Amino acid sequence: MSDFRFTGRWLNDRRVMGLTGDDFKAFVCAGAWMVENRTDGRVTADDLDFIPRFNRNSVKGIVAAGLWRQDGNAWLMADYQATQTSRAEFETLENNRRREREKKARQRASKGDVPGDVPGDVSQGTAQARQDRQAGNTGGVRFSGDEPFANEQSGEVFDWDTAPIPGDEWGSADAPGNVIGGVR
Repeated sequence: MSDFRFTGRWLNDRRVMGLTGDDFKAFVCAGAWMVENRTDGRVTADDLDFIPRFNRNSVKGIVAAGLWRQDGNAWLMADYQATQTSRAEFETLENNRRREREKKARQRASKGDVPGDVPGDVSQGTAQARQDRQAGNTGGVRFSGDEPFANEQSGEVFDWDTAPIPGDEWGSADAPGNVIGGVR
């Protein structure tokens, strides 16, 4: 993703502050167009028609202010290299991102991971188990007494028996062997 940076120093730069409103708008739109099209601050006369909201009459004001300089049949933004991302930097960033994506894909393939899986994340399984229980399709088995309720295939524990302790009607928390509320 590209962006045109309007640096803070331009807020006090006489060259920028001296532009008319139309010339300022043309300068900013042209700068954004240069970055997006990776021209390294170069714009030709033919390019001007492709810059949104650009008025060709603004070229004189921008050049007179010293923000662009003539270069044959093109213009170069004076401070482009110091303020904007170059084509080479964009290409380096894109190559790094591509290599990281490919590396991650190879890692997933070698582990047999499914994209989107997060090791240790049981929230999705827990939500699914809750939906299954509500629908009456538990897909699990209840163990005796106060054992957990687990998925038969994965063994994942997703519910615990919360029935009262035998002989205790949700007894006192300080009764021997009880957990708060009489639930184990």
